[in-house]
Parts: sequence; structure tokens; C-alpha cells
Amino acid sequence: MPYALVLSVVVFFAACSKDGAQGPAGPAGTAGTKGSQGPKGDSGLPGSANVIYSGWLDVQFQGIQTAPNSTGGVDTVLYGAVISTPKVDSILLGNALVNVYINLGTALQPRIVLLPYTDEGGVIIRYVAANKAITVVSNANPGTRTTANGKVYQYRYVVVPGGIAARSASTFDWKNYGQVKESLHLED
Repeated sequence: MPYALVLSVVVFFAACSKDGAQGPAGPAGTAGTKGSQGPKGDSGLPGSANVIYSGWLDVQFQGIQTAPNSTGGVDTVLYGAVISTPKVDSILLGNALVNVYINLGTALQPRIVLLPYTDEGGVIIRYVAANKAITVVSNANPGTRTTANGKVYQYRYVVVPGGIAARSASTFDWKNYGQVKESLHLED
């Protein structure tokens, strides 16, 4: 008897092996009842809620380093300017993204680039962000000036706190001012 019981179990499992093609799909089930609507979520903050940015600023540079030239005179070889950033303290700087842009063109015909910037002639413009100020330095005088077409060489800073910078890091190119302006809802 135990032999017959063991044999019947083995035959039963052997009969369940996967043999042959799969059978046709059964008919679709009926749709279930719709559940009740969940509670309304809290409104989120706009994308620029914590972003600190300036308008387009007129920035004047001063000579900060000189060097003797070949004729016995003195040339200014380094220029600097300080942009006041009253809302940007050392605590914020510890985890924020700070970008400075220069408009090489005018308001009507903008040509905006992210600093640091180097042109074909070797002009270099860079910046250092510190507590309550951004220092901009250059080997030429890139101060704001007025031309027949309007002001050129205006500056703007954009400070993005750590959480926002991390969330938006892959959604746009920080070097593309148009994308930054649109994504962070910056106003000119």
C-alpha cells in the first residue's frame, strides 16, 4: 500500500509537467468599481520660490593690479568689481549653486554667457562668491558701458539652494541662460 501511494504521487506530479503549447487566453474580467477620490494634496511652491537672483546690474570695475610695461610706464593687468548680495550668506553658500551671467550684448539683442568666460582674444572674466558679495575679476575692463544700441556688459547672479539645484540638475543646461530663465521663472 505505501508503494502504491508513493507511485500515485509521482505519477500525479509527472502529469503536471509543462508539455505542449499554451492554451488560449481566457476572457477579460469585468471592470471593478471605481474607488473614492483621495484627499486634495497641498499646493507646491513655484519653481523659483527659493531662488535668489538679481536684475541685470551695471557693474563698474577698478584696476586692482598693475605691472611695469616695456616703455617704463605701468599697465593695469587685473580689474575687479564687487557685486553686493545681501541675501546670500555663508550658510546658504555652503550648499547652494551660484552662477553669474554676463550679457555681452544689449537688452534688445542679448548675448548671455555663464562665467567664467574666455574670449578669442584672451580676455578672462571669472568670479568668487563669498558672504554677502560676489567678486568679479578680469584681465581686461569688462565694466558696463553704454553704446549707441544700449548698455552692454551687464551682470546677473542666480543663487539656487541645494535642494532645488539637485532636483533640477538634469532638466536643463546651466550654461544655457534661456533654459535657466525659463525653468526657474526668472524675470528680466
